[in-house]
Amino acid sequence: MHKDIDELSVEFNFKAKEAYYLIYTKFNNKVAELNRQDDENVFQMTRAQFGYALKAELEKVAKSMIEKSRELNDIDQLKRNLTNRIHDYLQEFMKKSQTA
Repeated sequence: MHKDIDELSVEFNFKAKEAYYLIYTKFNNKVAELNRQDDENVFQMTRAQFGYALKAELEKVAKSMIEKSRELNDIDQLKRNLTNRIHDYLQEFMKKSQTA
């Protein structure tokens, strides 16, 4: 049972990393030309927009994996694991994007 959850967690991390780097790259390109002193509000709005996009994408991946794994007896543990991983990726995005 745990092996199945572990394998699903690895699969989620693989897909989540792809989404994270794609969205972070798009964010970084979008804010590259901004002058933070003059356009801090635009920077923060853009940061929030891409943060929401990342959250939506990660939740979509997690939901798809959960729907495909309904046969697991410990589906609640999988949901908790994926929720925690989504939180971790969002925290990392917010931390890294603050210095962009």
